[in-house]
Amino acid sequence: MSTPTLTPPATSEDLIGKTFVLGAPNAKDEYIIMLAGTRWLIANTQSIPAGERVKVTSFQEQVLQVSRA
Repeated sequence: MSTPTLTPPATSEDLIGKTFVLGAPNAKDEYIIMLAGTRWLIANTQSIPAGERVKVTSFQEQVLQVSRA
């Protein structure tokens, strides 16, 4: 029987260049994504609407910066 391996939590460096579909903001008007068991806050400074594909471009103070993909 093989031992299951655990995927380590994603780091912000691992996420740069990754793309995903932006979801709707939560009740606090925050954009959040869960990746590899880690909760990430998304800065939507370009007012990209939910449902659009975005790419992680950088991170600042534990907040992922995104642009249209």
